[in-house]
Amino acid sequence: MDRTITRLGARIRSIREEKGLSREEAAHRGGIHATHWSAIELSNTNATVATLVGIAEALDVRLEDLFKGL
Repeated sequence: MDRTITRLGARIRSIREEKGLSREEAAHRGGIHATHWSAIELSNTNATVATLVGIAEALDVRLEDLFKGL
């Protein structure tokens, strides 16, 4: 899998954990199925822009914050 996708998944997981959210709670907040959220964090799938927007909203960060340090 592409290194950027791997790092993005790790970044999303890190932010979620910093916020003290379970995958299920974060996914619910973002309107994303928990299985899909998990696949994104584990770099098993690519996320669409719309999904990334939902993730950013669920984590209460700006979209560009998901890509910092990648």
